[in-house]
Amino acid sequence: MLETLQREVQKWRDVHDRDISEMDQLKNENKRIKDAYTAAGASFAALNQHNKQQSKANLRLMSTHAALIKSQEEKMKKYQRQVADLKDELKLVKGSNGRGPMPGTSIDQQKRPSSNLHSNGSTAENHPGSGVLLKEDSGQLLSNNSIYYEEDANRKSGLGGMLKKMFKKNDN
Repeated sequence: MLETLQREVQKWRDVHDRDISEMDQLKNENKRIKDAYTAAGASFAALNQHNKQQSKANLRLMSTHAALIKSQEEKMKKYQRQVADLKDELKLVKGSNGRGPMPGTSIDQQKRPSSNLHSNGSTAENHPGSGVLLKEDSGQLLSNNSIYYEEDANRKSGLGGMLKKMFKKNDN
């Protein structure tokens, strides 16, 4: 009988040891899952923060983009007005070269003083700040207010500096 009881005790000790090792494995698995959950939570928080920053940057870029488009449209309208004014002045100058009035020009335009003449009678060619220049040889109008400058063919636009400021990292 003692022998049977000893076998039973040994059997229960083996079951107990097996259960303890299984419990240790489950504890390790549980710890690993908790660590993975914590890391996933931290990763989610970091991604959420990054998403918020990207959204703010996107809004800034969209508003800047809209402002740049509006600015470019205003410049285009300004240049179109300048071209129309220069064409009108060209008609006036051609008309005042002794050929009589140009068809399509009004009397007010014909009487209006030409912008290439100053009060002392000199031409705008002598005054570099004026907008219209008249070549004496050919009667051709030149403008230094044109959107294209021959001497500035390699001129860089001012957008580069503006874009650098836009994309400069915030020190917040």
